[in-house]
Amino acid sequence: MMSDLVHPVKIDGLLSQEMSKYFLRLLMFKHAIEGNAGDPLATQALTVVSHPMFLDVVMEQIWGRVEDTVGEALYPSYGYARLHCNGNTLERHSDKGFSEISVTIQLGRTHDYRWPIHYGDEVFELDEGCGVIAEGSKIDHWREPCGGPDGYITAQASLFFVRANGLLTRSNGDGRFSYMPFVKDRVELQDFVSS
Repeated sequence: MMSDLVHPVKIDGLLSQEMSKYFLRLLMFKHAIEGNAGDPLATQALTVVSHPMFLDVVMEQIWGRVEDTVGEALYPSYGYARLHCNGNTLERHSDKGFSEISVTIQLGRTHDYRWPIHYGDEVFELDEGCGVIAEGSKIDHWREPCGGPDGYITAQASLFFVRANGLLTRSNGDGRFSYMPFVKDRVELQDFVSS
């Protein structure tokens, strides 16, 4: 059960390196078209993506491994990805709302520099495709200023899950959880549409 996950857990190979690099290129392309667009926790971020279809693909890829690590059934909630460069930070915070379980994934990067992420007293330096699973609402996490080599750019994903039998799942009114079990069971879209 999740209560046994006292400390954040590092998971290697949540995403393939190829997929991680693809998402880096996607975020770089978005930044080239739209320019800078940070958010309240990472105001200096080059760009942020929070489109559900983009992130649902990532969440579907890691869902089973996250459930195995946590030890209980989960539903995807929401997520976003950010593009960062040298000097960027991530403010110290704990997660809110529909984010009982958080997953931070190192997507692609331009150089072999691992920008550390802090969870309480623990520090993680992640390879591309690797992640940290934690109860992000119960532990502060942040990133100090990025100090990579000249021209360094990195992409990070933050994905959130809720307990399938928890209060947050039952209280969500946007209908999102009503279709996600079909993805989990790998039901083909045409079977879903024709039923």
